[in-house]
Amino acid sequence: MKKPIIILIAVAIIASGCGQKTKAQTIADEKNAMSKLHESYRHFIEGRMAHEDYYANVDCIGLGLVNPKDFRFPLTIYTSDGQKTKIDIEEQELLIPLFWNPDYMLFYMTVVEISEDQYRVQANDEMTVWVDKSEFDFYTWEELLKKVFAIETDIVYKEKDIHSQAIINPSLDEDFLFTVQKVEGDWIYIRTENYHTEEIKGYYWTRWKDENNKLLIMLYFFA
Repeated sequence: MKKPIIILIAVAIIASGCGQKTKAQTIADEKNAMSKLHESYRHFIEGRMAHEDYYANVDCIGLGLVNPKDFRFPLTIYTSDGQKTKIDIEEQELLIPLFWNPDYMLFYMTVVEISEDQYRVQANDEMTVWVDKSEFDFYTWEELLKKVFAIETDIVYKEKDIHSQAIINPSLDEDFLFTVQKVEGDWIYIRTENYHTEEIKGYYWTRWKDENNKLLIMLYFFA
């Protein structure tokens, strides 16, 4: 599958449109953010304790996601002021991932910029950092949506149109789940099937993100 994103092999940088800042503004924001990290990390830990898979708030989906290639080795991160740091995923309070499950080596972070050798990722609610491409695998959202075990949504439609026939709270039937069949822009075509018998109940459309690039569905990576 070809990735629907062009990476420019030059000094040019691809940006996601999640909100661009000058370097001075970014550095100032990072310094202010450091005082808030412990509180953010506390909420992160509470989320991990409450759920097998941790999900952060997704205000901007960015250009895609990255996941570390090898959890056995420290990751290299760079802040906007040029500081380089080695961190261990299990022993750090800076990176708060979008999706997290340590048992299955999931530590997905949102990519907001791409340069020749690095990704700029959303480190937490307050700041971003740069990471080396060599240490991460990159996934487009289309790839990830097709990769997950199932999704959950509050509304589905018979057609790819918000004015078509809709079903509210379709996920209330716990015996059925939704799997992604294809992605078309803001919409995904999903199949409803019985979790136990694999009986196919039907096919529907739903929006997976809104016009502000905010995620509208819940992703389940495993059964």
